[in-house]
Amino acid sequence: MTAARASHYDRVEEEFSLPTDNADEKNYDPSRDLDVLRELRNIDKSLVALKAAFEKLRSAGDLTDDDIEVIIEEFERFVTGKVSQLDKVRNDLRTLYERYFEKYHYRAIVPVKGGVCQGCFVTIPPMRLDIIRRTDSIEFCESCGRILIWEDE
Repeated sequence: MTAARASHYDRVEEEFSLPTDNADEKNYDPSRDLDVLRELRNIDKSLVALKAAFEKLRSAGDLTDDDIEVIIEEFERFVTGKVSQLDKVRNDLRTLYERYFEKYHYRAIVPVKGGVCQGCFVTIPPMRLDIIRRTDSIEFCESCGRILIWEDE
């Protein structure tokens, strides 16, 4: 890992590190946040698909006022669901998610497939793969900083 990457990764890890002086934090169970992150990823994927469908229909000139109304309603439903999900995660994780969502355009949370981060395509070390696979902690890519989740291949 290069010095620049290590520095970036260290900042992410430091920002998300669990404080040890709070009894609630000592009992923190990341599996709930991981479930919410998976749901956020599904919402983000749906938003991307909705946006693509809208752009395709708009460029083809095939949109009626009713179509636009339906698309807006779907978009609002996804955004409402996303806000509801974000309210369920820790504030520090929410801040990181929002930062990477903005930076990587809907790809703040990425799966690990074949031992590779699907955001930047860097190989994840085997020891970290085991941690990600066990889903007992929130893990970040050492290269791009994205939030990593395990998806069965």
